[in-house]
Amino acid sequence: MAVGDRELAVFRLADPQRVVVIDNSRPYAGGNLSGGAVAGDVVQWPWHHWEFDLDRGVCTHSDLARIRRYPVELRDGVVWVDIDAGKGQRARPVGDVPAST
Repeated sequence: MAVGDRELAVFRLADPQRVVVIDNSRPYAGGNLSGGAVAGDVVQWPWHHWEFDLDRGVCTHSDLARIRRYPVELRDGVVWVDIDAGKGQRARPVGDVPAST
């Protein structure tokens, strides 16, 4: 999902239920993290199987490889993300979140 000039990946996680928004590109060699398999709070990059902890924004193999996480707020089922956190910008909506079942 593109917001401004950024490509973002949005994940709905359970236990506890939450939404995590990260840059959609892996730090090394790019790639599409939103296409990866999610298990718990970890997403696995589909090409080389690097895994990233979505809550901490770091690779499970090395804390040196990081992905940028964005502050998120849910408002009436819509995900709002602060892509310019701390720069005086307002949060932007990135999409609806279906109600949990």
